[in-house]
Amino acid sequence: LWEEVDGNNLTIDEATLTVGNPDVSSFSFTMGRLPVPFGAFETNMVTDPMTLDLGETKETVAMVGFEAGSFSASVYVFNGDLDKAGNNDENIGADLRLSMNGIDLGVSWINDIGDSDGLTDAITAAGHTRNVGGIAAHVQINSGDFNLIAEYIAATDNFSSGALEYNGSGAQPKAWNIEAGYTFKNGIAGRETTLALGHQRTSESQAIGLPMKRTSATVSVALFKNAGLSVEWMHDEDYSAANGGTGDNADTVTAQLAFEF
Repeated sequence: LWEEVDGNNLTIDEATLTVGNPDVSSFSFTMGRLPVPFGAFETNMVTDPMTLDLGETKETVAMVGFEAGSFSASVYVFNGDLDKAGNNDENIGADLRLSMNGIDLGVSWINDIGDSDGLTDAITAAGHTRNVGGIAAHVQINSGDFNLIAEYIAATDNFSSGALEYNGSGAQPKAWNIEAGYTFKNGIAGRETTLALGHQRTSESQAIGLPMKRTSATVSVALFKNAGLSVEWMHDEDYSAANGGTGDNADTVTAQLAFEF
């Protein structure tokens, strides 16, 4: 991965090795750097959902996977960036998914959500005296030209106030996202066009820089093969000043021209 904000450094974003043969066994083994299977983070929008900002955890892992028909499962272990009370303890997680007839369901668990990419930098390591688990659940429904996405990510307990604070107490961050999209085969200028509307909320997540509410709308047009143009409007409402926010609102318009190859 190369990004200008990284100071022209080339970094490994994902690199994995998987050993498995589905014709012989339903099990596989994967090692490498990848986002662990905690959450799905699907979206029709240009901007990543706040569930991803809270829960995405990209680490170097060892993972055992199982797949049989429409059902899949995985368990994994990794040594995260955030260690409980300064100890070099391992992290574990599990994921279950079921996909059938255009419906995708999934639940995930991780033993320390504090190791997510969004939380690690916000947590005061010296105050992180115990692991705080995380849960995730999602459903995605695709029916013809219509799709529905819903996802929920949450810490299962409060962090200690010395690690992550909200309104004078330990925070228990949560986020959810719901979106609906519809694709018109002959939309704008006769080209395939997708319209999507979404709403998101967070709870006790001010310390990691997330707003309290977000409403989004996106129009995406397929210009030609492997190229598309998307325009997104996003309205954010911050936490109140009493809860450590600004109490302000913000509107953002983003245009993205994307090529796939």
